[in-house]
Amino acid sequence: MAIYDISFPSANKRDTVMANYYTPLQEPIGIIQVIHGFLEHHRRYSRMIQHFVDAGYVVIATDHIGHGLTAKNNNTFGNVGKGGYEAVIQDEITLYQLARKQFGKELPYFIFGHSWGSLIARCLTEKLHNMLEEDISGVVLCGTVVPFLKNDSMIEQFREKVENGEGGMCDDTLAAQVFKPLLARVEKVVNGNEWIAIDEGVIQDHVRDPLNITGSLTCETVYNFLALNECVNAPSFYEKFPEHVPVLQVAGDQDPVGLYGEGVYRVANGLRNAGVKDVTTIMFPSYRHEVHNEPKLRDVIIEHCLSFYCRDERSFEKW
Repeated sequence: MAIYDISFPSANKRDTVMANYYTPLQEPIGIIQVIHGFLEHHRRYSRMIQHFVDAGYVVIATDHIGHGLTAKNNNTFGNVGKGGYEAVIQDEITLYQLARKQFGKELPYFIFGHSWGSLIARCLTEKLHNMLEEDISGVVLCGTVVPFLKNDSMIEQFREKVENGEGGMCDDTLAAQVFKPLLARVEKVVNGNEWIAIDEGVIQDHVRDPLNITGSLTCETVYNFLALNECVNAPSFYEKFPEHVPVLQVAGDQDPVGLYGEGVYRVANGLRNAGVKDVTTIMFPSYRHEVHNEPKLRDVIIEHCLSFYCRDERSFEKW
């Protein structure tokens, strides 16, 4: 596997986005765009990326504005800047265009999006179809996110702050009102991230990772997380999703951002009702948010993804 460092100006007109191409030894059979989640970075997907590359795929991924190496190099941890989630999505469109230019338009193109990345993946798929008239071959949504706040006024509080020019660093008490409910079914809370996994090693690795965001966020960043969630799960959005793009969802039924499974099935039904022809949901009992990182599940998740991506590729051999 060869790894290429690339960078490009963000749509937020402030940052330089850091990204990578991962290329296989053989001629590639497709391209997979990996889109990471909120408060993390794409190198947390290194094991999965390696398997995708070994199966013959080029893998491409950014660290979003305000996240990972992009944040480190621009000194903007937890701060997405002006443009918000629309800038994040435009950056993913830019990466798509760069990859198509580098590797050609003939290769099948897929997306893997986890958590916040699953929202971005849904939006990216829609925009490629409706704005650029280009379609992908399939999208995997991992840790699907739906509106999970019981207090609908929270998003309005953050919207008002941003509109009033108060989108800077957010009071931790206010931010806690958004994220603390995710721990409702966790019996023992030590770090505050226990909702992501049942394996203690995954939880501790998440805490120790220096490129994860564990400090304060800007109100603008929190607002854009909530606003994208609201936008992508609106009935009007489902109607815009291209009906011929296959969708695979993988999730745990104890994931709070998927409303413990209910929200994941709600997304599946919303897509089907809007005419999307191929929607598959695989639910893993007793597991939480990061099913792709659980030691007992991670190979299963990779196999499901590759089976989905490779089902039309005769060249695929099980790794």
